[in-house]
Amino acid sequence: MGHKIADKILFVLVVGISTGFTWFVSGGISTTLIYNFVFLGIMILIYLFGMLTGFGKMNRYENAFRKASDEIEHTFESLDVATGEEEGTLPEDLFGESQLDSRYTEFRKFVKKSQSGLADIEDYINEDVVDGLISKKMLDLIPDILTSLGILGTFIGLVVGLKDFEPSNYEAMTASVSSLVDGIKVAFLTSIYGLSLSLVFSYALKSAYGSLMDRLAEFMDHFHNTVIPSAEAETRNIMVNYQEEQTKAIQKMSEQFSEHLANSFEKVITPSFEK
Repeated sequence: MGHKIADKILFVLVVGISTGFTWFVSGGISTTLIYNFVFLGIMILIYLFGMLTGFGKMNRYENAFRKASDEIEHTFESLDVATGEEEGTLPEDLFGESQLDSRYTEFRKFVKKSQSGLADIEDYINEDVVDGLISKKMLDLIPDILTSLGILGTFIGLVVGLKDFEPSNYEAMTASVSSLVDGIKVAFLTSIYGLSLSLVFSYALKSAYGSLMDRLAEFMDHFHNTVIPSAEAETRNIMVNYQEEQTKAIQKMSEQFSEHLANSFEKVITPSFEK
């Protein structure tokens, strides 16, 4: 929760500083203010779009994994509850999110139909699935879009500034230099907006995504430890049990062979020696 508040504070701080800096550098010129604030407004809208959609989804799925972990930790202890074969079973809406619940339902069906008894929840709910649900690829593009918009605004501003630059003679060039410098000075503000918002968004995305992956890992640990072990662990347990059974069978055969050999000595060889 702390990093989410810090992300919002950083965003508001960057927007406030950018607005004040633009007003200070532009000197109150209306055309300059409109030009820079248009680019700043577009960047803010893109940032808010990513925050409300992508960050909102990450927050929802983080709460879903936390809910599922609490449900498992406080309610279930049997290794077979996911199959629905015992009195206490995990609910079908374990996560409270339709996308995750549907995948969990598919996992339950596979467990019931599985001949080998081997099933792993990670085949149905994993990092790749979560990335698709939160549109991770789109979120990764937003910092690049913000930076690119800033650079675009700078080049447009430079082109506009060069339009009034007149290098034909010394007097005209001298008179147009001041307007050119003012145009360049203001044009670079858009790059500052783009870089600043890109850095803040990247930091917020890394924090939120890391928290989501922690909740996913926590859910997997609870599920594997309490409900059904991972397929790898289950396979290893089956192999160990098979080896133990083979060892017991060999020991039993050795005992039977020893007993048979002793009986042979008693019935055949010992009378012959006595005779």
